[in-house]
This record gives sequence, C-alpha cells and structure tokens, in this order.
Amino acid sequence: MRQLIAPTMLAFAALACALSPNQTDTRATVEAVYATLTVEAGGGPPATEPTAPTDESDPEPTATEAPTEVPTLTPTPPDERPGTVVDVARCELEIIVDGRTEDWEDQAIDSFTLDEPAFGEENWSGPEDASGEAYLCWTSIALYLRLDITDDVHVQTQEGLRMYLGDEVEVVFDGELRSDYYADDISDDDRHFGLSGGDFSELLPEAVRYQPTQDDDPTIDVAARRPIGTGGGYVLEAELPWNVLGVSPEVETPYGFCVIISDNDQVGEAVQESFATHCPDLSVFDPTTWHTLRLLP
Repeated sequence: MRQLIAPTMLAFAALACALSPNQTDTRATVEAVYATLTVEAGGGPPATEPTAPTDESDPEPTATEAPTEVPTLTPTPPDERPGTVVDVARCELEIIVDGRTEDWEDQAIDSFTLDEPAFGEENWSGPEDASGEAYLCWTSIALYLRLDITDDVHVQTQEGLRMYLGDEVEVVFDGELRSDYYADDISDDDRHFGLSGGDFSELLPEAVRYQPTQDDDPTIDVAARRPIGTGGGYVLEAELPWNVLGVSPEVETPYGFCVIISDNDQVGEAVQESFATHCPDLSVFDPTTWHTLRLLP
C-alpha cells in the first residue's frame, strides 16, 4: 500500500507543477500527466520503484505500454447529393439577358421540369398553378438561367428583400459541396438568391441575395417578358456571375443547386403561398436537401 501511495502523491505533485502559474497549462500538458497516472495505476507498482526480484533467475520487470489510440474514421463524402443531377453544357452562342428565347433555341440545351411542391403544398393546385421548364448553360464568366414559367395568376407587389412575398424565382447554390457535405446549416460558401420579374408595370426585374448575408444589389442581370396568351405565365432570364456565386467554374466539379418558383395568387396581397421545384425535399435553409449541378466540358 505504501508503494502505491507514495508514487501517486509524486504524480499529483507533478501535475501541480505542470499546472503552476509559472508554466502554461496547455491541454497537452494536462493530458500527458493524466496519461502517466493512468498507466501507473493500471500497470502494477510504478517503474521508479520496482519490486526486488526473489533471486537472480527472476526476469527483469517490463514497462507497461500505453494503449494504442484508435483513429476516428471520417466517411468520404459522395460526389453528389441524392436526387437529380443537372448537367450544364457550355453556351454555344452568346446569351443576351432580355427575356427573349431565340438565343436559347438555337443551342442544344436540355431542360428540366420544376413541378414538385416543396412548400405550401396545400395552396398548390397543380402544375397549372405554378411550375416551369428551366434551361441552363455556362461560360467562363457566368451561369445563365432561363425559366419558362406557368402561373395562373401573377402577383408581385414587393421589391428588394421582400420580393419573396410575391411571384419570384429563387436559386440556391453550394460552392463547396464535398467539403461540407454533411453540414445542414448555411455557411459562407452557400448562396441563396431571389430573382423577380417585377409586375410588368411599375416594378422592374431585379435580384437580391438572401443568404449567407443579405444584399439588395448582388450584380445579377435579370429580365422578364410575358408572352401574349400565357395568362400569368412569363419568361425569366438571369446571368449569375461566378464571382457572385463565390466560385471559379470547374468542369465535372459537383455543386449544390436548386431552382424554385415561388407563387402568390392573392391579388393585392404580399404573401408566399407555395413554391415548386425539381428538389422535392428542399429546405432552402438546409444544404443537405439541395440537389447537384455539374458543368460539362
């Protein structure tokens, strides 16, 4: 018993010295001292006072080795998120952001459909209420978006950061999908934009950034046009520069991405009733629910 008490007291004295005001009490210092106490308490009498052998033939005592630390394994993130992957071709021709579609129709660009209600489903009566066909292409300068929107009633009474309380388009973009694949909160590499076509009367088309910080002038060109005979439907075009998206474009690199059509059918009111998208489980505040965009060569 005396053999155990004395070295233990010495060890605690060593701990006190290690944590004395004259020496920085770093986490490494504390952990080293506690590791020493643990080894001595579990490995028999301390190595500084070995038990004398009974005769010369007894083997020399061996030091007890500290247990090997098992490394924590972090799973390798997948290359894309669950759901659809939007492959984006290079723009073959110059895109002029004016609300017209001729420069798109002369290029081999596939569309994808936005007809999944992901918010306010009880207020969404079907694709004729709010839906759309989206087209994308890219250059070294920007990502270009065209939306052919179906809407039974167009209502937009708001502008700036309140545009979401009317008919508008939202885009979310994750510039570092792999590095924060499992992060379910907005971070500095995530973007959330609003694109409004205005009211086709007094309110002009414009863009805002909602997240990660608010900006009512993020230097995004937006244009909209309401073709004759489309009811509340309209065409919206936007140029989203890569520096505004926060990345330099890289071919085959996966980015988090979703496009949303936000709908308001209450004439004269400011309210977000529902939205339709190609990301059915979408939460704009949770990047793990966004889908994937990939740039083609």
